[in-house]
Amino acid sequence: MLVAFLGTDGMSAPTYAALLAATGFSALSQPAAILGVGDGSDSPFLTAQRIANSIQQVERGCDFEAAVRSALREHQHVVIVTHVANLSWLLTKGVRFVIVVEATRAHELMAIAAIQSIPRSISVLRWGHADHSVAIGKAAEAFRHTDAKVLSAAVPALNRRETDALLDFHDLPRLRRLAVQLAIALTDDPDQPGIKFDERGIGDRLRELADDIEAIEEGVAPIAEDLLTAPVLTGWSKVPHQVPVLAGFVAGHPSIENLIMTSQVYASDGQTWARTLSRWYRLGRPFDPSKSTPVQ
Repeated sequence: MLVAFLGTDGMSAPTYAALLAATGFSALSQPAAILGVGDGSDSPFLTAQRIANSIQQVERGCDFEAAVRSALREHQHVVIVTHVANLSWLLTKGVRFVIVVEATRAHELMAIAAIQSIPRSISVLRWGHADHSVAIGKAAEAFRHTDAKVLSAAVPALNRRETDALLDFHDLPRLRRLAVQLAIALTDDPDQPGIKFDERGIGDRLRELADDIEAIEEGVAPIAEDLLTAPVLTGWSKVPHQVPVLAGFVAGHPSIENLIMTSQVYASDGQTWARTLSRWYRLGRPFDPSKSTPVQ
């Protein structure tokens, strides 16, 4: 697969996104090469990219074709990082485009202008958010009048330790989890309908949570109707965190598929159900430490 991360102004976010995606593909045993594509006028961001030795600099034109063919001989995926100004040149290359949008109105407007000028399907990656589901929902709202598809993964603000680890390919648990989520989202079919988002505000979530916790404290466990539409979490385990959370593989979630980390867990019988800030979960088979490594 060829995937290109595009920046609208600065290039740091798409560069880190490319590094994160390559890390995720590698964790899934799908090796990826990273190419930084530009020309002489792009030298500032290409110079910055040379900090990451894994990024190969190529020029637009014949060098790109040769670099892609060479990379695909040894890698399952080629991840490209470039400026949105190069987007039209890449249209004929069979690339999946992902525009990296930071959580500001200015970045959204620049991305919308770029998307509307190109007659090609583009995906949106929300970058630098605080809350995963809220960030994806807000991105879906911001881009609802375009043909862009919002990825089912979003990347929170990364601290200095994490960005340094990305550049040096050092393993950190949170980075690995984010990287795998991004890689999985990128392999989804971009032509499929967009995912649905939880539009409840924090007030509604807390009111519903309070009602459920009150019932649990009174000895009333969730009934079959409560769990009928609840997503199923399998291969789950408790994750060390400031607040209790679960990680595992989910099915039936309204906005996320595959690998997730839940919001904080407020109640659970430890075997069949759990109540998080956002919703009920049905608990399937838990993580088996003798067979694999847990999500961290």
